[in-house]
Amino acid sequence: MPRILKTREAGQDDSDTDSGRQYIIELRLRYGDSLIGSETAAGFLPALSGMTLQMIESGGQTMLPPFDDHTLRAGDKLFIAATRREIADALTQKEHPLRDHLMQLVPTESDSGEDLMLAELVVAPGSRMAQRAIGQTGFTHTTDCLIIGLQRRSRMLRHEMSDIRLKAGDVLLVIGQQSAIEGLRHNRDTLLMEWSARELPRFEKAGRARLIFGATVLAAASGFVPIVLAALAGAVGMVASGVL
Repeated sequence: MPRILKTREAGQDDSDTDSGRQYIIELRLRYGDSLIGSETAAGFLPALSGMTLQMIESGGQTMLPPFDDHTLRAGDKLFIAATRREIADALTQKEHPLRDHLMQLVPTESDSGEDLMLAELVVAPGSRMAQRAIGQTGFTHTTDCLIIGLQRRSRMLRHEMSDIRLKAGDVLLVIGQQSAIEGLRHNRDTLLMEWSARELPRFEKAGRARLIFGATVLAAASGFVPIVLAALAGAVGMVASGVL
């Protein structure tokens, strides 16, 4: 039979979501950050395994790889390159230092119960954000979303994010509550790539979920409560407690 469609190459994807393109992330270490006290080893930072440490600013000095054994301290700036998949995986790990740092900066309403989401945006042609540094755009104030990474498709960036002027076509990686991410659909300055949105786990309710799940299993295993009734009670408990 004639071949109508071209053979797809192994690993080919329709999007750049999980491609090798890297985002630049800038972290300024604060007192209490889990990265403080970590040491670079042979030019790498083991605590951020899988990610590329591009530059460190410490005490007014700029250090480029290979890094001599340097102990991180409060006030240091780290410039990290990582793919979207690496960043997403880090944010789903409760103890990962990247999650520990970024989640303290995300604007949230503690009593809303909304899930946090990770999404990608493209700076639109004619955007008011163009030719401005990220800190000058007021993006977080107007959208309640935090820009955590920047990707420029033409080349790898090796500058401080505060010095980089945005331009049309730049890709931004952002975190925000679900309603805030959905609100970006109406933002004239950016284009939301909706297929890129991904929910992030909320570990603060993990203990409550384990307790309800354990009680459900014990009730069903005891034989005193029908399995269907125990499962229904567990589901109701999950919803009532805000876990689901």
